[in-house]
Amino acid sequence: MLISIITPTSNSEITIASCIKSVKKQSFKDYEHIFIDNLSDDKTIKIIKKFSKLNSNIYTEKDNGIFDAMNTGVKKAKGEYLLFLNSDDEIINSNFLLNISKLLKKNKYDIIYSNIIYKKNILGIKRKYISEKFNKNYGWHIPHPGSVIKKKFFKSKKSFSRKYKISGDFDFFIKAQLDKKLNIYY
Repeated sequence: MLISIITPTSNSEITIASCIKSVKKQSFKDYEHIFIDNLSDDKTIKIIKKFSKLNSNIYTEKDNGIFDAMNTGVKKAKGEYLLFLNSDDEIINSNFLLNISKLLKKNKYDIIYSNIIYKKNILGIKRKYISEKFNKNYGWHIPHPGSVIKKKFFKSKKSFSRKYKISGDFDFFIKAQLDKKLNIYY
């Protein structure tokens, strides 16, 4: 089972190496790492080429925001499942993809999601986002960097909307919540 990891980049030279290294540490190796770069004019591409030699593809083109880049990544993806990992995100558990693959072999979930930890911000604050059990009755959403989504399901919801510059993922998960056939696992 191939998992496609999609990482949009735009002048990400400070964070991209840590992102790539976290993916390379995965014990599960049946993945591809797709980078959609928004014409970076720093060392982003050079760093990607240095650290990500196997299982990766780099596409450089002008995009219309992060969700446009993610949708482009989906079009390029060969995997049955998608993980959207931002250029400043890291997978902290080296067995994350292995654990996900075991769950998916038992049951063909549309979405599997987990908690995430935010890095320290400019004020030095580090926080944890506890996703909790999925509840269709109130308006929270799943953090996209902590979720693996079946590609076929993702496409059935018409991908991420580009009209929401910072909340295309929120819009997607609202549409997912409305699907009565949604098979989801926390």
